Amino acid sequence: MHTNEQFCPDALKFNNDKIVNYICELRRQRDEVVRLLRKQEEEKAELGLEMERLAYKMNVLSKSMAQRVITRDRYNEAIIEAEDYYTKLVKSSEALLDAVSKDFNELYESMDKKVGPDVGGKDDICSSTSFLTNRTKQQ
Repeated sequence: MHTNEQFCPDALKFNNDKIVNYICELRRQRDEVVRLLRKQEEEKAELGLEMERLAYKMNVLSKSMAQRVITRDRYNEAIIEAEDYYTKLVKSSEALLDAVSKDFNELYESMDKKVGPDVGGKDDICSSTSFLTNRTKQQ
């Protein structure tokens, strides 16, 4: 048969209070987990938006860099071309200077032989060019 302890209303009440307390504590802990989950979901959503923003920014930056690389390459080509033309210009100018100097000296010498030295004075073409001739010969 049953003992008095098994039917004791105080024991039932005590057990009931403990069970209710455990259930309340389980609900409180569950609510805390739900709160933490919501917080993490919000953080995850914010991170997703931040990742989208950063991906967009990375895409824009990559396109800008690609355009600047093209522009830099165009500058490099323009500089190389300009330097090439300038080098050719310098060589042509040196060749022209040599040719003009040679012609000038030959003509001056032939003029000196035909006309004679410094006949016309300061305003004579031969006098005004003698400086250039002497300078050219020294070079």
